[in-house]
Amino acid sequence: MKNLQKLLELAYHYEINLQIDWFWDGCVDMKIGDEYNGYKAQATVDVKYITEWLYQNLKQIYPTLNWDCD
Repeated sequence: MKNLQKLLELAYHYEINLQIDWFWDGCVDMKIGDEYNGYKAQATVDVKYITEWLYQNLKQIYPTLNWDCD
């Protein structure tokens, strides 16, 4: 299982914009990018899948960066 804290630290280190919004119903709106430069990925996912969604999409969008966060 991937480590969410390390994954977020890597995204911060690589200066990648993320947006994570949630409400009480357990679904989370995930976005990679920003409103000014555009979103490269976005989805609404169940809270139990946020780490895997984030990992898979960051790895796909930025394949040359090291996403080792186990």
